[in-house]
Amino acid sequence: MAMEIVDGVKVLGEWRVSPATAPVPPTEHRLSYFDVEMLTHQVRFLLFFDFPGSTQDFRDVHFPLLRRSLSLTLSLFYPSAGRLVPSPQGDDRVIRYSDGDSATITLAESGADFGSLVGNRAKEAEAFHPLVPPLLHVTPTSVSSENEQGTPLVAFRVTVFPGTGVSIGFTFNHVLTDGTGGMNFLKTWAAVYKAGGDVSDVVKDLPVFDRAVLRHLEPLKRALMEEPRRLVASLPESEEEPNRTHRMTRATFVLKRAHIETLRSEMMKTGNVGPRISTFAVTCAYVWACLAKSRPVPKKATETDQTLYFGIPANCRHRLLPPVPITYFGNASPVGAVVEASRTELTRENGAASAARAIQAAIRRIDEGNGIILEELTAVGRRWREVVSSTPRERRLCIAGSPFFRAYDTDFGWGRPRKVEYGLLEHTEFVSLADGREEDGGVEIGVGGPEEEVLRFETFFKEPLRGL
Repeated sequence: MAMEIVDGVKVLGEWRVSPATAPVPPTEHRLSYFDVEMLTHQVRFLLFFDFPGSTQDFRDVHFPLLRRSLSLTLSLFYPSAGRLVPSPQGDDRVIRYSDGDSATITLAESGADFGSLVGNRAKEAEAFHPLVPPLLHVTPTSVSSENEQGTPLVAFRVTVFPGTGVSIGFTFNHVLTDGTGGMNFLKTWAAVYKAGGDVSDVVKDLPVFDRAVLRHLEPLKRALMEEPRRLVASLPESEEEPNRTHRMTRATFVLKRAHIETLRSEMMKTGNVGPRISTFAVTCAYVWACLAKSRPVPKKATETDQTLYFGIPANCRHRLLPPVPITYFGNASPVGAVVEASRTELTRENGAASAARAIQAAIRRIDEGNGIILEELTAVGRRWREVVSSTPRERRLCIAGSPFFRAYDTDFGWGRPRKVEYGLLEHTEFVSLADGREEDGGVEIGVGGPEEEVLRFETFFKEPLRGL
């Protein structure tokens, strides 16, 4: 295709990449309960790498192997090249792979400041938009309105910053898989590329796609599809942030291992959290308290307006009975618990300790016993959908990404990523978590929102850590 400028980047070409090999088509996978819960969501990963070469060098030497290795990776994760289509019965959707299906990869060039993009300081959120590929949103409207071709599930964009770096953007419809599955795809692609296209030495355990591993959740899926429309369609038709009256920014904040240990010690002294509090609970509690302090309070706030909510994600692969294979490529990380706290409680002196106590107790309940049971999933899922459908964004907290993804271990052969971004949503309720780049045990926290809120968050976040 001819070169064109799109959103400030020069698009050098767009290619359709099909799996190098695939099963006899067509192959269909019914949606599981967890898939239906994620129907309207998208996931975005963006990884930056140092690359001192020219655009021409990258296009001629590196990009052909990137496309070839993507084709080989799609062979291993073939549903990704498929489409979301109405089921033959017309009352559901299925993920269908047919012969000739493919994914789109775009090569682009950017003149943006690479150093600024990989830095931690606040920057305009729109600076990231051209680096992640757009993908058609799935909506909660009737499946009968969808065209026969269906909705594509993944897209990729590789952007060269001449002489400084390269970024790889990956967008996928959440109905395909969760963040664990998406990161597994990305790391496999990187490993195949680094191996020069040799899959044999890279893949040890093949991904599992069969939704039958979750067939015991079918009653939940039927119940979910029968819920009132306001709960099933609890997300808007588009995930774009509706409030554009403020300058939207995004910044990264780092908790070093020493910070986490100090915060843990303080929380355990004041919060009655038990013998041990996890790094996840420490991080989320501290972030939640800082967010509560940084967000404006309605002028005529009622008691209800003072209640804040945190949806704790839970990877259920090893928690369900029977357990789901660890290589399952699908959704298995729903909200496992909903924690409530008053704004007053979170913003007082020991607010983070109170939050840690509640979060740690919720995690303990998730991990107690021999596995999560259906009744628990039903109650928590319905409760969170009620919260989402009835509560403003600024009173909710959701987590994108996870330090357990070990995203900084993604290795295309160009060295460790300079920066990892998850989500890239400008919704004020989303916070991303990633493993620390500079040291094991650290955590990177991505926060987005109106500029004044992000700057207030920075003040509340950094002040207690000074001198540590």
